[in-house]
Formats: sequence, C-alpha cells, structure tokens
Amino acid sequence: MQISPELWKAYEAATVEVHLSGKNFVFPPVSSQIAPQIPEALIPEGIVITAWNPGSRRRSDAENRKFHARLKAAVESRGWVSFPAIGHDGLGTWREEGLAVVDPPLAEALELAAHFSQNAVYWWGGEIWRVLAVPRCL
Repeated sequence: MQISPELWKAYEAATVEVHLSGKNFVFPPVSSQIAPQIPEALIPEGIVITAWNPGSRRRSDAENRKFHARLKAAVESRGWVSFPAIGHDGLGTWREEGLAVVDPPLAEALELAAHFSQNAVYWWGGEIWRVLAVPRCL
C-alpha cells in the first residue's frame, strides 16, 4: 500500500513524546528538521512503534488499547527495552499510544510494525530523527 503524500506529511508533522522516569522527552516534528538531543536512556538508536489505528483507519480507544497490550507483550517477549510513547498532531485531533523501543534489530521491529498493519514508524539514531515506511513484504 502506497502512503499518500498528505498522510506522509501528517506523519512528518507529528510530535512524539516519550515518558522517561517521571518526565517526558519530546521529539520535534520530523518536518521541523531540528536534530533532537537524544537522552542517554534512548541511546544508541531506537524506533517508535504503535498498534493503534492500523493503516491509519480509526478504531475505538478500547480496541486500540487491546492491540497496544499485544504489542507491549510482543516487545517484552523479545527482551527489548521500551518506554511509553504518545504521538499526536498537536491539535488534539489525532493521538496514538505506542512504545519507544531502544536498540531493537531494525528488520525485526519493522516486521512487528507490519504485523500490526502500521504504515510507518519513527526511527532515531545519533541526532537523526525520521519517519520510515513499513514494508509490507518482509
């Protein structure tokens, strides 16, 4: 499935907040081209993944939370370190819970995102912060 240019711009304009030990670290929108100063807990690299609203189709919060619990269990079963994350549009019209996963094997993390029918994930490494499309055929 091809991601429309409008949807891609929405991903790039989103803000992602990661809850770290009592405070939030805010990744700026990718479109801002601001290099984030990654906190030590998220080094060396990572990925923000969600199970909410697969294929960018809205579903109920209850259903989203059920799939989020499955995602969390899948991350934990792999032994990956993760922190709660929220992606939002800053306007209150779009919000998704997810996980910031530290240093997972990228191919395996993308495969997990595909399993949950996600279009894209956020990836960081060093001071690089970007949106990655999720391949459908891995």
